[in-house]
Amino acid sequence: MTTTTPVNPLDEVFINLATRALMSVHFEVRVAGRFDVDRLTEAFRAALGKHPMARARLAPSSLVARQLQWEVPDEVDHPALSVSEEPIDVVRSRLLSRQPDLDVSPTFLAVVVRDPEGDHLLLNLHHAIFDGMSTVRLFTSIARAYAGEPDETGGPDLAVARDLRTLLGSRSLKELAPRAAKVGKDILDRAGLTRIAEDGGVPDSTTSAVTTLRLSPEETATALAVRPLVRP
Repeated sequence: MTTTTPVNPLDEVFINLATRALMSVHFEVRVAGRFDVDRLTEAFRAALGKHPMARARLAPSSLVARQLQWEVPDEVDHPALSVSEEPIDVVRSRLLSRQPDLDVSPTFLAVVVRDPEGDHLLLNLHHAIFDGMSTVRLFTSIARAYAGEPDETGGPDLAVARDLRTLLGSRSLKELAPRAAKVGKDILDRAGLTRIAEDGGVPDSTTSAVTTLRLSPEETATALAVRPLVRP
């Protein structure tokens, strides 16, 4: 069965901005060995089953429709996951130059890149559906399913996930407008699409770049110990 939920004003910001800029969230994991792709695919399916909005796609619009809607199917349209033997820099550059399709479920792309020193898993997720925290939450469920561990929390109920007043701390949707406008202005002020420079970017440039932050096991444990509690 497919359920529906309205596209809220914040969603509309990123849907509209996607016509002018690349609206995606990049998430990447590297392991010491090799992924079992069949097992990882099943882990993706299990995790998506626990996160309704991660399965959402944009419903077809019509002339009489007064508001855009998200469709949330019970099962996704495609597995999202593919495998590449190409160099990681080539795959990363190509993947991050694409915008995931909002018309199919899920609205993200994932690639396992085979590497002699350890596989990479790259995710490119549409920002109209995902942000940084929801991406981490989804991947936590994927990791638990892959490891055969229980995932009691999963994703929030649709009503909770779509509650902008709670999520953004606004007392009314009217207060959301300046925030959404600020996000839009920041993005449209950029000169074209932001590209990820393989050398880490140009120091004097005003565009964004990506750098690697490595955490030791001790630093990771410290960060996990002070993270906010996530309510089921």
